[in-house]
Amino acid sequence: PRELFISISIFLPVIGIGLYPDFVFSLSVDKVETLISNFFL
Repeated sequence: PRELFISISIFLPVIGIGLYPDFVFSLSVDKVETLISNFFL
């Protein structure tokens, strides 16, 4: 059904926008922490 496809195409980016920054943030924090610990220790 088309309504289902429309609701999914609206709902999916909302979930993606909700999850993506958290994922990227935790990933970059991990990278920065390893970088700093390798650099200073």
